[in-house]
Amino acid sequence: MATPPATSTERGINWIASPVIVAVCTAVVGLFGTAAGVVLQGYWNTQLERQKFEFGLIQKALESTDQKDAAKRLQFLLDAGLIRQFDADRISKLVKQPDSLPLFFGSTIRTPGISPRDVKAVLAHIGLYKGEVNDQDDAPMRDAIMQFQRSKGMPPDGLIGGMTGQRLREAWPDYFKDR
Repeated sequence: MATPPATSTERGINWIASPVIVAVCTAVVGLFGTAAGVVLQGYWNTQLERQKFEFGLIQKALESTDQKDAAKRLQFLLDAGLIRQFDADRISKLVKQPDSLPLFFGSTIRTPGISPRDVKAVLAHIGLYKGEVNDQDDAPMRDAIMQFQRSKGMPPDGLIGGMTGQRLREAWPDYFKDR
C-alpha cells in the first residue's frame, strides 16, 4: 500500500524536529550561555582584584608604628580616590580619630633563622631593649629594632630583613655561634 504524501503541516513539524536544526539551536543557546558566563566571570574577577588591590593599599598604610602617620596615609588614599570598594565614609571617620586606628605590622622578622627571642636577646645585650626577652613580636621590640637600625646608619623600618639580621649577628656573634 502506498504512503500518502505528507501535508504541509506534517512537513513543518518534521523540519523543526530535524536533528540538524535541534543541534544548531542547542549550539546557539550554548554559545550565548558561555558568553554570558565569560562576561560575568570577568566582571567579578575584576571586582575581586580591585578589592585585593585596595586592601593591600590599606594594609600598607596601616603598617606603621605611629597611628597619626597611618591616618595621614589613609587620608591620602581617600583623597586620591584609590579607596572605592570599601566604605570610604567609615574610613574617613577613623582617620579623624587616629588613636582608634588599628595598626598592622605583619611579621617583623623577614630573615630565616632569627626569632623574636633572638632579636630581643641581642638588643637587650647591647642595651637597646629593656623588656622581657620572649617570643612575642611587639611594639617595644620594633622600637628597639629601629633604634638599632639608626645606630647602624640603616633606614629605620623596624623590620629584620637580610641586612638588619646580618648586623644583629655581628653585634653579638657568640649568641649566634651554634645556630
